[in-house]
Amino acid sequence: MGVTWSSQAATEEDASTTRKRQRDSDDFVEPPGKKKRRTISGTYDSISDSISDTVGCWITKGFLIGAEWVARNAKHGEEKDVITLLLQMMDYFQSYDLEILRRGWRVLYACSKPSRVLPETNDLENDIAVVLATMKTHSASIKIQLLGCRALRSLIMSNDEDWGALCRAEAIPVFLDAVRSFPDNLVMQGLAITFVAVMVREEGDQPRRQTIRNGGIPLILNAMRTFENDPRLLHTGCYALHQLGFVRSSRASLISHGGIDILLRSLQLHKSDSSLVDLCLSALSKLSDDNNMEGRFFAPLALEFMEAFPNDNSIQGHCLVLILRVIGREPVPHRSSIGLTIAAMQKFPDSASLQFFACATLREILQRTRGTEALELISSGGGIECVLTAVKNHKGIFGLQPMALLVLMQIFEQLQTQSPEATTAFGGSDHVIAIVTNLHMDLFAGDAN
Repeated sequence: MGVTWSSQAATEEDASTTRKRQRDSDDFVEPPGKKKRRTISGTYDSISDSISDTVGCWITKGFLIGAEWVARNAKHGEEKDVITLLLQMMDYFQSYDLEILRRGWRVLYACSKPSRVLPETNDLENDIAVVLATMKTHSASIKIQLLGCRALRSLIMSNDEDWGALCRAEAIPVFLDAVRSFPDNLVMQGLAITFVAVMVREEGDQPRRQTIRNGGIPLILNAMRTFENDPRLLHTGCYALHQLGFVRSSRASLISHGGIDILLRSLQLHKSDSSLVDLCLSALSKLSDDNNMEGRFFAPLALEFMEAFPNDNSIQGHCLVLILRVIGREPVPHRSSIGLTIAAMQKFPDSASLQFFACATLREILQRTRGTEALELISSGGGIECVLTAVKNHKGIFGLQPMALLVLMQIFEQLQTQSPEATTAFGGSDHVIAIVTNLHMDLFAGDAN
């Protein structure tokens, strides 16, 4: 499950609602007690709802011609009203017309520089560079940061989603600076963290390391802590944490900055949200790869969600990973673990990854239990048949067949194959015993050869 622009914190309302929310934002509120004066931008704001998008785009393009002249020729300070009006007009129309977007950001860039030189913006790389440079110059303006994020989104989406262009432009530090500068603004946090999450997903190791190097982990965790009741931001944050967890050095940092507590808190507050539960569990399972998880007990948590979401393949898989990681570190209730593991195998026989982790879990339980209790539970629950089905259905999957065979071997070595007790433990099927015996003999024959 991944982050998309339509399903996370950066998802915006319909166009009319978004515009009204943006116009009513603090960026355009007069200070209390100050007499409101009539301005060009105020006049534009009052008539904007009565004109069509097409007419508005043409008005904006005409205004941009004058704004470009002002950017080149105005004295210092005279461009302020032009910038204010331009921001409002772009707030409406930059997402509708790439020409408005490009020319508008050229003017903003030029007005930010003493030379007032309009940059060339004839390709994606230059367009991105202009927007990022302007965002850096106006890092204290939340309006420009928000418009910049939306402009970059429009540019990327109109160019075959070339996220590599943002990576090459080193955009991640700009997004993280926006997160750092406006910690209490949900929209800003959501937009910027979404960019980071998508970039680390699409472009791999380089943006991951750049995010870690620029302090991205504590910033993302702080946003999740601040907006713990907003599931959209938590979706985005959890996904980013999961992706960052692929870098081994980041896992200890995630834990030291309170990542486990934040993920557990998210699970507690949103335990009925299956997609968020899935993302939280995936991040926890990634953190558990090579850490002791601070001595926490996670098996009961994993078993709880396996029972709560029996029809969710992904949640079942992440819970199995988490159980597998903590076996040997904490007490694991074998009866419920075996029962839920077999149920997952029966429910999702075509999922190779789930079958692999289920077989690995059964093998670990068999290795760490004494007596025949685990064998009897596996047999009576149909576990042996599930393992055999996994062998049959996923012969070409690397790692799965050997893992399934190891489980069968573990069972085989703990039983006398011709005794009545063995027949009962294998489900009362002489045919199953014959299959296991042949697999055992074939394995030793392969070793001999």
